[in-house]
Amino acid sequence: MIFKKFIDNLDESDIDVLISMGIEEDIHLDYKLELPAKQNDKGKKELAKDVSAFANSDGGYIIYGVEEKDHKPVNKVGIDSIGTKEKIENICLHYVQPHADLRIKPVDLQGTDDQLFVVWIPKSSIAPHMTDFRFYKRQNFSSVPMEEYEVKELYRRNFEYKSQIELYLLKKNFGLNNPNNDESLWISFLSCPHFITDNIMPVNEDMKKFLDPNKYHLTKGDFLFSEFPQYTLTGFSSEHSGNRGGKKAIIQRTVWERTGFIQLGKYYGYIEEKLIPIMVVIEILESFLKFIISFYEKIEYSANVKLILSMQNVQGWAIPINQMDATSTYGEKDLQIFRDINLLDLRENYNLLLKDMCNQLFQGFGEQDCPFIDNIGNIDFNRH
Repeated sequence: MIFKKFIDNLDESDIDVLISMGIEEDIHLDYKLELPAKQNDKGKKELAKDVSAFANSDGGYIIYGVEEKDHKPVNKVGIDSIGTKEKIENICLHYVQPHADLRIKPVDLQGTDDQLFVVWIPKSSIAPHMTDFRFYKRQNFSSVPMEEYEVKELYRRNFEYKSQIELYLLKKNFGLNNPNNDESLWISFLSCPHFITDNIMPVNEDMKKFLDPNKYHLTKGDFLFSEFPQYTLTGFSSEHSGNRGGKKAIIQRTVWERTGFIQLGKYYGYIEEKLIPIMVVIEILESFLKFIISFYEKIEYSANVKLILSMQNVQGWAIPINQMDATSTYGEKDLQIFRDINLLDLRENYNLLLKDMCNQLFQGFGEQDCPFIDNIGNIDFNRH
């Protein structure tokens, strides 16, 4: 990544670093002095060409309002801030097919009303993208037309990515992998990057310290992860065992893999009345969503992820609504909820995703929605 932070956190000092260090344009970075004029159709297509090229390649940043010389930034010029963000968005919507995901960060400049505009385009999982009936890619510091064989290869690559993540999660049984090998309730929370490679997460002491369970608490003070991580062949893992209901069992297991895959699983087979501890589940899901935001920022992954909430051996279980009432019991052996989301969307709207997933969970038990989360995604266990 060019920046060691999410685009939302960028400010003028980050651009100053690029200028002072003379960071050159490359396949991940492009400097632009200005935006195309309102009536300049050629310029609009040029902007769209650059956006589609980044999306078709490995993603990257376009910074508008920076003067460059010999492909190195030399000065912050700035751009009129009024309507500029919307202009960029509208050009991309009109000229890039299919629509490419992007984020635009206006950066204030000290002493002026003008702004810089940093456009981040992630590597696309639905490439290739087209502009004016042509496909483009990044090559060195330019956006150039793709050859026919390259377009075909891009179609093939993204088909393989989709198949790869499905096969990868299938090997994990989509979270239905109770390590106790019994009929007890096992609830898992999973996150997996859309682009599976073996080196997304570093496996070192710095990463191990980042995963220190003392940093991650639930609302009531319990830990999201119960044990310190240990090195494994695939990354890190932690496991906590104990006696529940007179039986020794693995109570919690967490894995963090080099691929960026995370699974947090918890055992609830000791609950004889078969009522899912829904308040705990909601708190864990909320904390898990917050954790993966910081986790992927730490490992500098910022594209899409697949999220899964799975409940194994949940048949015959119900969700308590209050001290007197509960939902209908669940009729199937296992339950799974899937979501695909961009990490920046997750960062901005994790509470709405929490509400959406919890609503679907309750709908699986015959209820209209989750009664413990309000309309804007805030948890309120006193509502019922």
